[in-house]
Amino acid sequence: MGQGPSSPTPGTPLSVVLQNFKQFRRIAKGYGFQVTKENLSTFCQQEWPTFGVGWPPEGTFDVTITGRVRKIAYGTPGHPDQIPYITAWIDFKSPPKPLRVQALSKVGVHSGPTSGQKVPGTTQVGAKVLPPSNPDPLDPAEPRPPPYPVQGSSHPSAPPLTSPPHTRTGTPYGSSRSGFSPDSTVSAFPLRQVPTTPGESGRPFMVYVPFSTSDLYNWKQQNPSFSDKPQSLISLLETVFYTHQPTWDDCQQLLRVLFTTEERDKIILEARKRVVDPDGHPSTDPGRRNHVFPESRPDWDPNSDRGREALDRYRQLLLGGLRAAARKPTNMSKVSEIRQGKSESPAAYLERLYEAYRTYTPIDPEDPNNRRAVVIDFVSNSAPDIRRKLQKLDGFEGKTLTELMEVAKRVYDSREELQEKQARSMTRAVVAALAQIPGDRQSGKGGRPGPRPQGRNTGRPPLGRDQCAYCKATGHWKSECPNRQRKTKPEPVLTLDMDD
Repeated sequence: MGQGPSSPTPGTPLSVVLQNFKQFRRIAKGYGFQVTKENLSTFCQQEWPTFGVGWPPEGTFDVTITGRVRKIAYGTPGHPDQIPYITAWIDFKSPPKPLRVQALSKVGVHSGPTSGQKVPGTTQVGAKVLPPSNPDPLDPAEPRPPPYPVQGSSHPSAPPLTSPPHTRTGTPYGSSRSGFSPDSTVSAFPLRQVPTTPGESGRPFMVYVPFSTSDLYNWKQQNPSFSDKPQSLISLLETVFYTHQPTWDDCQQLLRVLFTTEERDKIILEARKRVVDPDGHPSTDPGRRNHVFPESRPDWDPNSDRGREALDRYRQLLLGGLRAAARKPTNMSKVSEIRQGKSESPAAYLERLYEAYRTYTPIDPEDPNNRRAVVIDFVSNSAPDIRRKLQKLDGFEGKTLTELMEVAKRVYDSREELQEKQARSMTRAVVAALAQIPGDRQSGKGGRPGPRPQGRNTGRPPLGRDQCAYCKATGHWKSECPNRQRKTKPEPVLTLDMDD
């Protein structure tokens, strides 16, 4: 690497991180990494400036530049040894405002309100590592708490956003950086709309907020692999595309984190096959495919109608590639093997049936044209009691799954009620049987059982523990009863015959 790293200039982002290296080490340790000051200084001063993304040797907290460095570290061939450092750098708590202004001024970011101004709803929550300062609404590295209503604010109220709240801000996408209202609510979208201040055109512009490392890690850990259960990741990306509106770079990041190289190549190949010409037919023109579904970063501005349409089309093609890559060779027998479990609900059973159709057949189970085939499989493989009930319906093959699900759910619920009634009936029968059983035999001395009642149905009360069966007195048993007459045999007498 040449010469070793030099001492950072006081007041720069690198010096702030080194002064608070315990916090930096704690962040890296949370991801399972071990970091050192020497390596951090080397990477910041000598390695990252050579990436050609605008990283200054003194460091920066600009989210765009740090995101580009992270992308190179995660790329191919990449820099695995630098991943822990840039990851912890991005998640590092924001430094005091004067240092942030100095670092961000190098990339042309507005410094925000003055030190005397108060930005409502942006109080930093958590342990304070550095002296508190007023947050900068334009600082892309400043973490935010959920938005709170502004009390006593003299600013005119901004129009409400259409996106949910988030705890981070972002930088405006493109060159326009004015019009960010300090009182505006923060949202969770990598691309989100920000209301403009009065007097401007009034049209909101998109602001970029990248995915956090923790989000990507949680999505990776909480979902099965694409090869095992593809529908889980497909559903996740459908939700992410709808709520987060990811950019082209975000989509590539999701593909790299959530899928293997083989899965990723197959998804992209299937997505490019779905590019159509203006007449609606599948396109075979490589230029058309590269234009609609590019493999390198396109120049799409989400603040323009054309850029938004291109991003929407790209995301839809990517979802189509996901569904096609998840489909395995057609095997209808796999669908027939899906049977409702003994205690499985009809909704869970139907979902497994849908997943089998998507995985092993080219049939879309939610397409109305395929409804009849899905209905027949649903009824045929239902639980016996549900199947009998459904087959009794007139023309069940032509009914919708919604109607069949209502009947199946009623049978499923009544099954639980029947089991409860049977359990109650059995309990009553057991109680009645126990009531008819005579009392336990009394045990006598030494653990020996007492005498049994004589005769059949004599109605005699049972004897007590020390009660005599002969005289009914207590204190002795029958064998010891003094009132009992014993038969005694005469004692033998020896006689001798004497001769006269």
